Amino acid sequence: MATKKIRGIYLRGNVYWFTHGSGKRRMQVSLETSDYPEAVQKAQELIDNPLLNTTTGFKAELDAFADSQTASNIWTKKSRKSKYSVLMMFGEDLGFPPLPKITTGEIQNWYDKQIKRIKVVSVNPYLTVIKAFFNWALTERKIVRNPADGVKLTKVEEAARERFCTFKQRDEIIRKAPTEELRFILYAGFYTGFRKNEIVEARPDWFDMDLKHVHVKRTETFLAKDKEERTIPMAEEFYTFLKRYDKKGTFMIAPDVVHGKGDYRYDFRKPFTEYMASIGYEWVTPHIMRHSFASLLAIKGCSLFKIAQWLGDTLATTEKHYAHLLPTDPDIEMLNGSSKTRRTKKSTSR
Repeated sequence: MATKKIRGIYLRGNVYWFTHGSGKRRMQVSLETSDYPEAVQKAQELIDNPLLNTTTGFKAELDAFADSQTASNIWTKKSRKSKYSVLMMFGEDLGFPPLPKITTGEIQNWYDKQIKRIKVVSVNPYLTVIKAFFNWALTERKIVRNPADGVKLTKVEEAARERFCTFKQRDEIIRKAPTEELRFILYAGFYTGFRKNEIVEARPDWFDMDLKHVHVKRTETFLAKDKEERTIPMAEEFYTFLKRYDKKGTFMIAPDVVHGKGDYRYDFRKPFTEYMASIGYEWVTPHIMRHSFASLLAIKGCSLFKIAQWLGDTLATTEKHYAHLLPTDPDIEMLNGSSKTRRTKKSTSR
């Protein structure tokens, strides 16, 4: 059966394009194929779907997308700011064209330029945001295909993380803390693996003193990463501290500080960094505390599955970062027929 012809389809280089509409609403759209029958099919989809016949530009759709993500609690206030800026940068680089005119090749070229100036580990999440934007546009029937789906990403080779505090260093840092509030921050980082914003948003009802569990919960001002709540066993040292810690108010630290325009309700960076510098641990950050929490558990032989659950990370991510710290490798021990454990790799943070 012969392929029907549709007026307006033309070949530009090796790719078919389609001109449709009339007057000021006339536009050219890449059909992203060099196969004529497929080009006809895509052009027919544009003809049959009047919602696709729009000259609405990139900027006009971005706010609607951001609003939908925020309303659905997919984006938090903090993530909206960063992800919106990524999409604005992307749109500006392309000249804010109408969504149907953006091609896979244009996105690929943009991506390739970014990895020449920014680390791949940073650029790949940009593509995740861009794909989500086009998926939304597809659901809203503003485009017929997601052009970002065909973009080829550079693989990220994640190295195991090496720098963390030893048991002795952790205990020294906590013991010397000049205030109880700072000591809470240190316990939350070193003993529960809290992220910085989780420390800031922690509330008294997150800490079950009867069951000795710590629950990272969603609140009206906080949404955990990936929107997943989690439960972490409360270490005896942390339990003993919490029994004497004065935690009056809505939050565990700076209870009188309310949310403003900043990324954090309260930023403890200044007292934290000043304290670390005063005791010779300038390299310790809130993320180092979280990393130390997981690393020390792995050294003690805790399963990576449990560590992943307590961190709120995937098992694959946890294996990449902490598997090398396990005191035994069951496969090696089985092969050798030995129950002896190998020596663990020491911290390089000295």
